[in-house]
Amino acid sequence: MKKFTVIGVYTDNGQVFANTEEAENGEQAIQASAAAVAEAGTDAEIIVAIEGEHFEGDTLTFPGECAVDVRTILEGI
Repeated sequence: MKKFTVIGVYTDNGQVFANTEEAENGEQAIQASAAAVAEAGTDAEIIVAIEGEHFEGDTLTFPGECAVDVRTILEGI
């Protein structure tokens, strides 16, 4: 088993999340994360599974709590 970071977006509020899952491969990590989200009674869109354990503020940087338009990002430069 390996650790994977699964990144997705909650559909009810657009918030981006990164969950750590232990799995044999990325597909299994995505399935595990989807099951955890469903079990919590929420819904989400899964974007990607990345091998390894990654954390916001450490090895992951999000532009905000939700997806941010590129024009908004460029206006801040």
